[in-house]
Amino acid sequence: MARRKVDTSDLRKGSKKANAEDDLQQKLTPKMYQAHREILKSWKEFSEECLEEDEPDRLYPLLHMPELENIKIFLRWYSRTSKPILDEVVTTTTLVNKVAALKRAVKAYSSLSFSSAYNNAINTFIHRELPHEESVSTSSYEKPLATMATITDLIEFSLRCDEYQYPHPRWGTQLRFALLIFGYLGSRPGEIIESDGWKGSNEGLLYKDITLSRQCSPDYSGLVMTIRLRNRKGKRLNASHKYVYAI
Repeated sequence: MARRKVDTSDLRKGSKKANAEDDLQQKLTPKMYQAHREILKSWKEFSEECLEEDEPDRLYPLLHMPELENIKIFLRWYSRTSKPILDEVVTTTTLVNKVAALKRAVKAYSSLSFSSAYNNAINTFIHRELPHEESVSTSSYEKPLATMATITDLIEFSLRCDEYQYPHPRWGTQLRFALLIFGYLGSRPGEIIESDGWKGSNEGLLYKDITLSRQCSPDYSGLVMTIRLRNRKGKRLNASHKYVYAI
């Protein structure tokens, strides 16, 4: 039987990966896409260093469901070879994030999802085995917090000593106002100004998100500011999230 000449390039294993890559770049935030690129680079280095040349996980990386044992070896390899920025050793949180990026890549390239058994086995391996066998840290990174005394000092400095010439006088006022919100609510910068994870979105706190009113009650008499924080981490696209705060 004669064969028709048709374009079958989309059936090649590499083509699906290329198409998925374009989709991911469009859908993911810049920070998430960076994590995606990093996991691809790490998996490539790991497979070339630790896997046999004829293993599917090396020949066709992430185009199918990786073997559970290979994922464990990868996590062990990453724990030994990576150079953490903030800590001396890799933390379990970092490994959990790496697995999340790995699952996202497998889902995009092969349309397969990790089973509950896979997830449970990986979580147990990360949180119970690696801390003992590879000295993976279970401690969380303590982020420094500015007290209201620090916020007050910063505002006083900006009013009395700061010689910087802002492109518009309003910028200085907005900066000091943002510092007050940070101090009272303990908000992340990305909840007030454009987050680096959503670079180019121009999403931040708007004037319409703020309402200033006067309250008179037996307990309090004075001004009340109501703020709508629409861009809280992990809640940005959650319509049910209650994001109104009063100070």
